[in-house]
Amino acid sequence: MDVSITRYQATGRFRKTTLKRMIASRGLVPAIVLGIVVVCACVHVWQRNYVLELEKKNVLLEEEKMRLNDLIKKTGREVTELSRLSRIEQVALERLGLQRTSAENIFRITVEKPEVKREGLDNVFFAVQKLVNNLPVISETKADTLKEFRSDGQ
Repeated sequence: MDVSITRYQATGRFRKTTLKRMIASRGLVPAIVLGIVVVCACVHVWQRNYVLELEKKNVLLEEEKMRLNDLIKKTGREVTELSRLSRIEQVALERLGLQRTSAENIFRITVEKPEVKREGLDNVFFAVQKLVNNLPVISETKADTLKEFRSDGQ
Protein backbone atom coordinates (compact mmCIF):
# COMPACT_ATOMS: atom_id res chain seq x y z
CA MET A 1 0.00 0.00 0.00
CA ASP A 2 2.85 2.32 0.73
CA VAL A 3 4.19 1.91 -2.80
CA SER A 4 0.86 2.74 -4.46
CA ILE A 5 0.48 5.95 -2.46
CA THR A 6 3.97 7.02 -3.47
CA ARG A 7 3.21 6.24 -7.11
CA TYR A 8 -0.01 8.22 -6.93
CA GLN A 9 1.76 11.23 -5.41
CA ALA A 10 4.49 11.02 -8.06
CA THR A 11 1.98 11.00 -10.91
CA GLY A 12 0.07 13.89 -9.29
CA ARG A 13 3.20 16.02 -9.22
CA PHE A 14 3.73 15.61 -12.92
CA ARG A 15 0.21 16.68 -13.66
CA LYS A 16 0.67 20.06 -11.93
CA THR A 17 1.41 23.03 -14.12
CA THR A 18 4.87 24.54 -14.16
CA LEU A 19 3.64 27.59 -12.28
CA LYS A 20 2.16 25.50 -9.48
CA ARG A 21 5.36 23.47 -9.21
CA MET A 22 7.44 26.67 -9.01
CA ILE A 23 5.20 28.08 -6.29
CA ALA A 24 5.39 24.82 -4.35
CA SER A 25 9.18 24.57 -4.59
CA ARG A 26 11.36 25.78 -1.76
CA GLY A 27 13.79 27.72 -3.96
CA LEU A 28 11.33 30.27 -5.34
CA VAL A 29 11.34 32.74 -2.45
CA PRO A 30 15.16 32.93 -2.20
CA ALA A 31 15.35 33.33 -6.00
CA ILE A 32 12.88 36.23 -5.92
CA VAL A 33 14.76 37.88 -3.04
CA LEU A 34 18.05 37.42 -4.89
CA GLY A 35 16.53 38.89 -8.06
CA ILE A 36 15.23 41.92 -6.15
CA VAL A 37 18.66 42.44 -4.57
CA VAL A 38 20.36 42.25 -7.98
CA VAL A 39 17.87 44.72 -9.52
CA CYS A 40 18.32 47.14 -6.60
CA ALA A 41 22.10 46.88 -6.92
CA CYS A 42 21.91 47.63 -10.66
CA VAL A 43 19.65 50.65 -10.05
CA HIS A 44 22.00 51.88 -7.32
CA VAL A 45 25.05 51.63 -9.61
CA TRP A 46 23.17 53.38 -12.43
CA GLN A 47 22.07 56.20 -10.12
CA ARG A 48 25.59 56.62 -8.77
CA ASN A 49 27.03 56.90 -12.28
CA TYR A 50 24.31 59.38 -13.23
CA VAL A 51 25.03 61.51 -10.15
CA LEU A 52 28.77 61.46 -10.92
CA GLU A 53 28.11 62.68 -14.47
CA LEU A 54 25.86 65.45 -13.12
CA GLU A 55 28.62 66.48 -10.72
CA LYS A 56 31.09 66.66 -13.62
CA LYS A 57 28.67 68.85 -15.60
CA ASN A 58 28.13 71.01 -12.52
CA VAL A 59 31.88 71.54 -12.09
CA LEU A 60 32.22 72.49 -15.76
CA LEU A 61 29.34 74.96 -15.48
CA GLU A 62 30.82 76.48 -12.30
CA GLU A 63 34.15 76.94 -14.09
CA GLU A 64 32.38 78.56 -17.04
CA LYS A 65 30.50 80.85 -14.65
CA MET A 66 33.73 81.92 -12.95
CA ARG A 67 35.36 82.54 -16.33
CA LEU A 68 32.42 84.67 -17.46
CA ASN A 69 32.41 86.62 -14.18
CA ASP A 70 36.13 87.33 -14.65
CA LEU A 71 35.44 88.46 -18.20
CA ILE A 72 32.68 90.78 -16.94
CA LYS A 73 35.05 92.28 -14.36
CA LYS A 74 37.78 92.78 -16.98
CA THR A 75 35.32 94.41 -19.36
CA GLY A 76 34.09 96.69 -16.59
CA ARG A 77 37.65 97.72 -15.85
CA GLU A 78 38.27 98.40 -19.56
CA VAL A 79 35.13 100.54 -19.77
CA THR A 80 36.23 102.48 -16.70
CA GLU A 81 39.70 102.93 -18.16
CA LEU A 82 38.38 104.05 -21.56
CA SER A 83 35.86 106.48 -20.07
CA ARG A 84 38.43 108.40 -18.01
CA LEU A 85 38.31 112.11 -18.76
CA SER A 86 42.08 112.39 -19.19
CA ARG A 87 42.08 109.65 -21.82
CA ILE A 88 39.13 111.19 -23.67
CA GLU A 89 40.91 114.56 -23.76
CA GLN A 90 44.07 112.90 -25.05
CA VAL A 91 42.19 111.09 -27.85
CA ALA A 92 40.34 114.29 -28.76
CA LEU A 93 43.60 116.19 -29.06
CA GLU A 94 45.73 113.55 -30.80
CA ARG A 95 43.36 111.64 -33.06
CA LEU A 96 40.55 114.06 -33.75
CA GLY A 97 42.52 117.29 -33.67
CA LEU A 98 40.05 119.02 -31.38
CA GLN A 99 41.15 121.96 -29.28
CA ARG A 100 39.82 123.60 -26.18
CA THR A 101 37.38 126.38 -26.79
CA SER A 102 37.00 129.65 -24.99
CA ALA A 103 33.99 130.68 -22.97
CA GLU A 104 32.87 133.12 -25.67
CA ASN A 105 32.28 130.25 -28.12
CA ILE A 106 29.96 128.29 -25.86
CA PHE A 107 26.22 128.79 -26.31
CA ARG A 108 23.42 127.39 -24.24
CA ILE A 109 20.16 126.52 -25.90
CA THR A 110 17.11 126.17 -23.71
CA VAL A 111 13.54 125.44 -24.62
CA GLU A 112 10.99 126.98 -22.35
CA LYS A 113 7.57 125.49 -22.28
CA PRO A 114 4.78 127.59 -20.89
CA GLU A 115 3.53 126.12 -17.68
CA VAL A 116 -0.24 125.90 -17.76
CA LYS A 117 -2.14 124.90 -14.68
CA ARG A 118 -5.24 122.89 -15.40
CA GLU A 119 -7.82 121.99 -12.85
CA GLY A 120 -10.92 119.85 -12.77
CA LEU A 121 -12.79 119.40 -16.03
CA ASP A 122 -10.14 121.28 -18.03
CA ASN A 123 -7.55 118.67 -16.97
CA VAL A 124 -9.87 115.83 -18.12
CA PHE A 125 -10.42 117.49 -21.52
CA PHE A 126 -6.66 117.98 -21.92
CA ALA A 127 -6.00 114.27 -21.16
CA VAL A 128 -8.67 113.16 -23.65
CA GLN A 129 -7.23 115.52 -26.29
CA LYS A 130 -3.73 114.03 -25.80
CA LEU A 131 -5.23 110.55 -26.16
CA VAL A 132 -7.09 111.49 -29.34
CA ASN A 133 -3.95 113.04 -30.83
CA ASN A 134 -2.07 109.76 -30.40
CA LEU A 135 -4.76 107.45 -31.83
CA PRO A 136 -4.05 105.85 -35.21
CA VAL A 137 -5.67 107.61 -38.13
CA ILE A 138 -7.18 105.79 -41.12
CA SER A 139 -6.41 107.59 -44.34
CA GLU A 140 -8.69 107.59 -47.38
CA THR A 141 -6.68 104.85 -49.11
CA LYS A 142 -6.96 102.58 -46.10
CA ALA A 143 -10.68 103.29 -45.86
CA ASP A 144 -11.15 102.36 -49.54
CA THR A 145 -9.35 99.04 -49.12
CA LEU A 146 -11.35 98.22 -46.00
CA LYS A 147 -14.57 98.78 -48.00
CA GLU A 148 -13.44 96.17 -50.55
CA PHE A 149 -12.98 93.48 -47.88
CA ARG A 150 -16.34 93.82 -46.17
CA SER A 151 -18.43 90.66 -46.33
CA ASP A 152 -21.86 92.32 -46.21
CA GLY A 153 -21.42 93.85 -49.69
CA GLN A 154 -21.64 97.51 -48.60
